[in-house]
Amino acid sequence: MFRIRAPLSLVATFVLIALVAAVFIGGGAVRDWKAKHGASPSGEVNQPTLAELEAIPLNLPRLTAGDPCPDNPGVNSLGYDYGNGPVYFNGRLVPVIVSSWGYFYDLIYYSAPDLTGLVLVRGRDLRSERSILFLDQYGGGAVVDTVGLEALHGELVLNLGHPRLRDATTGYGIWYIRLGVPKGWTGCWGMQIENLEFSETITGYSPPPPAP
Repeated sequence: MFRIRAPLSLVATFVLIALVAAVFIGGGAVRDWKAKHGASPSGEVNQPTLAELEAIPLNLPRLTAGDPCPDNPGVNSLGYDYGNGPVYFNGRLVPVIVSSWGYFYDLIYYSAPDLTGLVLVRGRDLRSERSILFLDQYGGGAVVDTVGLEALHGELVLNLGHPRLRDATTGYGIWYIRLGVPKGWTGCWGMQIENLEFSETITGYSPPPPAP
């Protein structure tokens, strides 16, 4: 049997190295576990990304000649014009803004108070296939008086945990949204509102004003 004598300082150095290695290995294991179980290192649940939502197919009705427009306003008990929840919007009787490009409508979107994460809104004319376009892709601004066509987007993204406004009584999130539709719009429209937990299909009929 041989005895190896080492200075106490050297022993302490080896112990310190072992402790540091254990911290790194343990921390990496915790991060890997959280990543696999849907949580970030800060403890927040991972939310679906915009790319994941955009990958969901747009599944709106397709009408043939002679098909009636599937108008379904007032399908909720909360008094909103459109939607069966958890997202709704008003705008059935809003004035139409006519431009040389097409038509603009100002809507108000509402979301249930307990909702968080991203929601994607897309839509189109069910007869002409023209897309509904949104002035503010992320719903962060109020209604504005002028519209730059280069700012229009083919989708609306709402972060339901951080609405622009929140109703003081009901807690519902509120967004003021301006959308546009080009000339040739028939007024028979459909919108798909969804995240990875729910999906709403809303249709309606909002005929454009007659040409002057």
